[in-house]
Amino acid sequence: MTLISDIGRVCFLASPVIIAGVLHMILAKLNVLSVLKVPLDRGKEWREKRIFGDNKTWRGVVLMIVLTMAAYEIQTWSYRASDFVRGLAYYDYDAVNSYFAGFMLGLGYILAELPNSFVKRRLDIKAGKGDKGLKGKIFMVVDQGDSVLGCLLAMYAYWSPSAYVFFLTLATGTGIHLLVNGLLNLAKLKGGSKDEDNEGEKAP
Repeated sequence: MTLISDIGRVCFLASPVIIAGVLHMILAKLNVLSVLKVPLDRGKEWREKRIFGDNKTWRGVVLMIVLTMAAYEIQTWSYRASDFVRGLAYYDYDAVNSYFAGFMLGLGYILAELPNSFVKRRLDIKAGKGDKGLKGKIFMVVDQGDSVLGCLLAMYAYWSPSAYVFFLTLATGTGIHLLVNGLLNLAKLKGGSKDEDNEGEKAP
């Protein structure tokens, strides 16, 4: 029962990013903030290949950070309002600056996915596309786990998880990403790998 209860606590811990990621996809589908749909690499190349590709945009950066901050605020409010929710928390939310924590989570999510995109461009995997065979399976897992790792590392700016919580969150968060990715595909909010959102950025 301890593992099951801890997985529930991990889901609560990760909920701001999960909520932000889903809302991000919906807003991208509605083409909100289209003016910011500008590639981070601005179309530049390194050794004759794009640095990140068209699917990493400033809109993705802004939406993920702002939405994660908003979701973290809701999480903090629920922590203060409910004894049950406080029982799910791994740390004291009142001891943390919620705006800073939400910002760091969103930033960690964004930054951690860039190296993966950089490597995929080097391997000639097109932005927003997967690959076949073993390489495709490896990148499918990495696609879902990179931003989870980024969020975990960002947490150290305001809270230090134990090794147990760190690795449980990494495994559970990656699994949640795979599940949410599948649901988003079924809802036709995205397609292909996590390297894209509806028509540009990526989803959780």
